[in-house]
Amino acid sequence: FGGLWRALGAVVALAGFSLSTAGFVTFQTAGTPVDPTKRASRLVTEGVYGFTRNPMYLGISVAFLGLGLWFSSPWLLILAPLMALALRKFAIEREERHLEARFGDEFRAYAARVRRWV
Repeated sequence: FGGLWRALGAVVALAGFSLSTAGFVTFQTAGTPVDPTKRASRLVTEGVYGFTRNPMYLGISVAFLGLGLWFSSPWLLILAPLMALALRKFAIEREERHLEARFGDEFRAYAARVRRWV
């Protein structure tokens, strides 16, 4: 990997961290817990949640990919999609079951309108 890949990696990592931070701030502003083990107090659909249901997980996944490019690490590049799959299986699917049980039709309408990732 050359300097161009490293620069691209830095930009991608920064974009990912920014997206994740925007999701975090939106949750904080909405007054709902960021901790995925806590019960959601409201369904957040504004801000970055208007174009992805999981900006924090998406942002971390994108940042991980960017770090792989930035540090020229084949291992990080290989692990990035595996991490995204693990997040989906072990976090997102459980959280979405909780949101559907808690918010019902409101969550189902949101899920039909906004994609899980992008």
